[in-house]
Amino acid sequence: MKNTEMVQSRNWWTEEYKRNQTSIFFFLSGDMQIRRR
Repeated sequence: MKNTEMVQSRNWWTEEYKRNQTSIFFFLSGDMQIRRR
């Protein structure tokens, strides 16, 4: 694998990870609000 491909895939992974973290965070906070009732 070439260096540029490594960097591109790492960038993609970071973006996916951030997006997933955000959705997981919203999912968890929404879950908490439902349980609090």
